[in-house]
This record gives sequence, C-alpha cells and structure tokens, in this order.
Amino acid sequence: MKRVVKKGTFTNKDVTIKACERAYNGFFKLDKVTFDHKRFDGGINHDVVREVVQRQDAVGVLLYDPKRDEILLIEQIRIPLYEKSESPWTYEIVAGIMDQEGEDREAVVRREALEEAGVTIDQLIPMHHYFSSTGGSTEQLFLYLGICSLENAGGVFGVENEHEDIRAFTLAREEAFQLLDQNRLDNASTLIALLWFRQNYQKFQEETHAN
Repeated sequence: MKRVVKKGTFTNKDVTIKACERAYNGFFKLDKVTFDHKRFDGGINHDVVREVVQRQDAVGVLLYDPKRDEILLIEQIRIPLYEKSESPWTYEIVAGIMDQEGEDREAVVRREALEEAGVTIDQLIPMHHYFSSTGGSTEQLFLYLGICSLENAGGVFGVENEHEDIRAFTLAREEAFQLLDQNRLDNASTLIALLWFRQNYQKFQEETHAN
C-alpha cells in the first residue's frame, strides 16, 4: 500500500516514550529507548527500540585571517579511525565539548581556540548548526567562523592531563579549498565549515580591506 508522505507533519507530541534505560554510563552515555510513534500512513509503530548515545553539544570554529588570507587547521589522533583508515591522524577545525549545561557557546569557542591553537579570536560569526548523527546521538554541533590574526600561528598544543597532542598549522585559503576538492577531509564539521566558508569568504575580505 502506497504511503502518503507529508513533510513536517509530526512533532514531539506524536511520540510516546514508554521506557528509557541507561545501558552504559561512562564518558559516553548510552540509553535504550522504547517508544511508539505515528506513521505517515496514519497508523502507529508500537514498541520501537533504539539505542541513543547521550552527548553534550559541541562547538567548532574555522579560524581565518582575512589580511593574510589564511586559515588554521589542527591535526590530532582519532582512534575510532584506526580500523577504517590508513592513519588515525586527521585534519580538523578547532572544536570542543560544552562540558557545563548552560555554558555560553561563544566563550567555549574562544577557550578552545586558545587551548588547541594559541589563537585569540577578534570576531565570531555563526555559520550553521547540525546534529552530528541523527540516527544515534543527541549531540548538536554549532559552527563559527573566527576572524583573527594568524601571524606567527602554529605549533603543538593541547591540555596535558587530557592527553591531547594537537598540531596547529596555517595554510592559504586556496590550499584549504584544494583539500576539499581532493577529498582529503574526512569529518563533517571541517567539511561543512569549509564549504560554508568557500561561499562566504569574499564578504569578510571586503570588510577588512574597507577598514
């Protein structure tokens, strides 16, 4: 039987949570959720069971110096990549988890830029926000463009008691776009940030030259 699909028909009111059990309570928290929900054909799906990773929201920032026309990326090890990549070291934008509920996002961005790259941000521009894995995690990632000076930027950073070992490096805007075109970036936050930046960078250059 053909279903009639109407986008945007349903809300939280069309879901009934019947049970939520904490299956794991480590750094990552895993809940086993049982629920009913309305269907597009007018019926109800009963006793659906899904596992949900409960994660705090996170922030990410693409650091850009419009005077030098350079951006900053970081490189660090991500052990989940070990079995699926030639190297678990990957290029990323500066990012961090919002550890405290109600914590100011922009304050976290500025803190992470100092911790991971030694950079002070002059201006923050919101880019976009998205769910990192709609099928498995509650985490939302909020992306920003950080206007800053990258003169003398670069080096090795990270919080020692968190075993962070982070290499920060600068590259010309066009070099960053080449990484996109050559499919050398493998994580959503960096891809989304650079794609947004490629569409919008000219306005920030114009503002800088106008001043």
